[in-house]
Amino acid sequence: MPAEQCRQRSRRRKTGTAMAEFGPAMWIFFVLIVFPLIDLASFLAGVSSVMLVANMGARQAAPCGTYTDAVNSVKTTYDNLKMFRDFAKMSPSVSGAPPLDNTGTNISCVVTETSSGKQQVYHKGDKVPNDSQSLADNIYQYQVTSSYNVSPLFNFNGIPVLGDVPGLGAPVPVEFTATAAVEHPEGLNN
Repeated sequence: MPAEQCRQRSRRRKTGTAMAEFGPAMWIFFVLIVFPLIDLASFLAGVSSVMLVANMGARQAAPCGTYTDAVNSVKTTYDNLKMFRDFAKMSPSVSGAPPLDNTGTNISCVVTETSSGKQQVYHKGDKVPNDSQSLADNIYQYQVTSSYNVSPLFNFNGIPVLGDVPGLGAPVPVEFTATAAVEHPEGLNN
């Protein structure tokens, strides 16, 4: 009988030890594997949203009759994609030309000379050459640039090793540029 009791006690001790180690092991599993993977998925959604804002802004601006209408179209596109921006925890980042009303999105007109390939970028308020000779010699495109900081879904800022990793503890700056041909270059100065 005493030998059998010893075997039962040793079985209990092994089971109890396994249960005691389960909690810390799960904590490490979630902190080091699951939450960073969720942050990676959130970051990829943010990058996709930045690309979507730029692409849709350029495509919506292309058929506009005037530059002012194109700017308003990009602002409307920005407003319509609020759900995506909120989900990806995006905040506007300022780089290059000043963005439209702190939206993180900028629109400009790129004029390319067909003979030399030289490009000139015109921002809001600049006079774009669009007389009849220029219309025949140039290619006109709207260039929409989106600049955002994509924040992590689970912020590991307080954890020593993971807090310094961009995308886990700090926001990641993401910028994307899309272009679309201007369908009505005669209205660029309106």
